[in-house]
Amino acid sequence: MSTFAFYVPRDYSYFKFRTHQLDYGEHTFYIEVWGKPEHVILGTLTHNAVMRKLAAKHPEIMFLDEYPRIPTGKGILQ
Repeated sequence: MSTFAFYVPRDYSYFKFRTHQLDYGEHTFYIEVWGKPEHVILGTLTHNAVMRKLAAKHPEIMFLDEYPRIPTGKGILQ
């Protein structure tokens, strides 16, 4: 099991995404594909917390914490 790695620039907006004004290299998928940005962020952070808690209770299960492995640029919305 694993956490999800993600990055959302502090100045994220759909307009900035579409016009390639954000501080990451590729503009492949806009966050709104999955829902409102604040909901996607909260849902993913919640998922990650649950995965870490489960991993701590079950050390026999292989666990990879992907979240800290992604570069965060200027900072993520949290």
